[in-house]
Amino acid sequence: MDKETLERRELWERSQVKNYINGKFKSSQYTEEELLEKRKCFENQLPNPSSGFPKKRWLYEIKRYFELCDDFKKYPDAGLACLEFLLKYGY
Repeated sequence: MDKETLERRELWERSQVKNYINGKFKSSQYTEEELLEKRKCFENQLPNPSSGFPKKRWLYEIKRYFELCDDFKKYPDAGLACLEFLLKYGY
């Protein structure tokens, strides 16, 4: 496998909550200020044009993870990895 495929697979695995629940990965805990900073960083980025994500949908995905997803509070690294995956590769 090439480097990009391996990177994509690793990022995909890090975005799966089940891998944190079963102990494969350990999620860091962040302060509210750190999460706010990470959110602003994501909001200032635009998705890769090849991902097919319009900006409005991207901003909704950020809101969904940071405000509406209960697993994000327990496993923030999974949510951050998922946003990173969406930013680079889309669905």
